[in-house]
Amino acid sequence: MKKQLPFRVLFHAICALSLFATNAAAGTTCRLQTTRKPGDVDRVVVVLEVGGNTTSQFDGKEQQAKMSVVCNLAYHEKTLDLPARPGDGKLRSVRYYDKAKAAIKVGKDTLTPTLRPQRRLIAIELQSQEQETALFSPNGPLSRAELALLDIQGNTLLLDRLLPEKAVAVGDEWTHSKDLVAALFGPDTVAQCDVKSALTEVTDQVARMEITGRLKGTYLGAATQMAFKGRYRFDRRSGRIDWFALLVKENRDGNEVTEGLDVVARVQVRVGRQATREELAPEALKGLAIEATPQSRLLQYEPSDRAWQCAYDRRWIITRESSDMAVLQMVDRGDMLARCKISPLHKAAKNDAVELNRFQEDVREALGESFGQFDSAGVQMNSANYRVYRVVVSGQARATVSGKETTVPIQWRYYLVAERTGRRVVFAFSLEEALADRFGNEDLKLVNSLRFAEESIAAKETGG
Repeated sequence: MKKQLPFRVLFHAICALSLFATNAAAGTTCRLQTTRKPGDVDRVVVVLEVGGNTTSQFDGKEQQAKMSVVCNLAYHEKTLDLPARPGDGKLRSVRYYDKAKAAIKVGKDTLTPTLRPQRRLIAIELQSQEQETALFSPNGPLSRAELALLDIQGNTLLLDRLLPEKAVAVGDEWTHSKDLVAALFGPDTVAQCDVKSALTEVTDQVARMEITGRLKGTYLGAATQMAFKGRYRFDRRSGRIDWFALLVKENRDGNEVTEGLDVVARVQVRVGRQATREELAPEALKGLAIEATPQSRLLQYEPSDRAWQCAYDRRWIITRESSDMAVLQMVDRGDMLARCKISPLHKAAKNDAVELNRFQEDVREALGESFGQFDSAGVQMNSANYRVYRVVVSGQARATVSGKETTVPIQWRYYLVAERTGRRVVFAFSLEEALADRFGNEDLKLVNSLRFAEESIAAKETGG
């Protein structure tokens, strides 16, 4: 077995830099201010490598597997809005990706996600006082895999925020806020953080800095600990950070929606100035929706046979997928809010309407001993001219709370969506009754986004 290099050896290997000129005199201070402004176009190349172990639960048993990731991104980025100080407004940019691909290995399985050509134009928006970055395509919704491919550590819209706010001398240190650390490095929440930078060298051409520290936080409700070591370089002539390299060691607990991780990630970012890019010219962007909206942030789900698709809130995480089923769980601010199972049914005869009471009996049978009572039931036509059957049930389900078996009041919301040719899909939502108000009508949003493919397209995709 090949021996893994120690963490410190890898760190020094990626951070090695050639010397340019004599250092500034000891004690001499300098201002390291970005000259980035709206309209600037950068050429960015990113390489991300991850190696380690993943842990998951299957049938109540813990399973471990070796995992590795190699991700290569290359894009042009045009700055749109850049407030002078954090909190003064939104940071916005738009990118055109020439390359976006990855090779992911987990155990014996290999995935090679890529970005569809029609989604190469990507808008980025970040409200400075918030942690979550809006990353979306003006040309249509991204898939979850595409979002994960693009939304990696070291967001170049934020890199210059690492620079000190005042003049510094070699040896000086400055700390970074929890919000900046979360936006740059990925956790959903940060409880503890001591990430800081230090100026290590100044020449006539460049200033070199180190970034180190640790954080404790959560990702999709799972506790995570991250340790950072890295370096970045500020080009004093161009007034920009043009190189950033970071090692991240992460230990993450697993839960219902995310695997446990024990990994080391290495990311390297190179930034160069570019005069222009045809796809980012004002005339090319004219008329495009490049400001974030709730609609633009939706993701697209499509089963392997492409017979139907739906658009879903990013809080929904796909936890299981097969040819005849998809299971999603909604994670809201670290809490497991609801579960949804989507299942296509066999095609019925054309215009053969289902009886509502028959659907209710199917629901009662599916819930078995957990069934309590029907709270409501009805049928209506939606905006896509599909017939939508809705049945709401309350009952009890067994659960383990603080190590003890108990029963929890549960609400189930079942939907049967049918179109005129007989194609049908069932949505089954479950959530604790105490969370019903907080969940609101997220079920209806998901159900009403369902669209069946044209039959000729679906048949072509499946070889029919």
